[in-house]
Amino acid sequence: MEFEPIETQEDFDRAIKARLERERAKAREHYADYDELKEKAGKLEEAERKIGELEDAAAKRSAAVERRANSVPPFNVKNPRSREGQLEYDSMMSDIIDRHDSMLITHAISGQDENRCAVFVKGNDIAVINLDTRKRVTAFRYSQGVSRVYDAIWNQIGA
Repeated sequence: MEFEPIETQEDFDRAIKARLERERAKAREHYADYDELKEKAGKLEEAERKIGELEDAAAKRSAAVERRANSVPPFNVKNPRSREGQLEYDSMMSDIIDRHDSMLITHAISGQDENRCAVFVKGNDIAVINLDTRKRVTAFRYSQGVSRVYDAIWNQIGA
């Protein structure tokens, strides 16, 4: 194949046009999945944003659980599992019940299978007795935000 010089503008235009078409075809082939990749990148960014929101929400819930766990210690009983500790706890609970300022019957205490419970309030101290099983449930010093159930009971009693 021997070199043939381009002598006219039309020959030059044809040669350039053919070359440009080959380059454009190569670019179209190379970037054929561009829209698909752009869509996938958008979905990935959305998923990462949602993951961040979920992680933030989980951290907030974890912090709230931690606050609740630390803010509502049972009464300071030296050894609650010992007989003496149980007697001391029972004594505190009895004191709240005997001298209560307010009392409410409710089915809303979690873990009590919707049994009727009596909630006794004396100052900020709360004692809960399951009336159906005739067993004590808990006694603790109330602080707002402990749980929605106890917040609602507290507001209902008007303490």
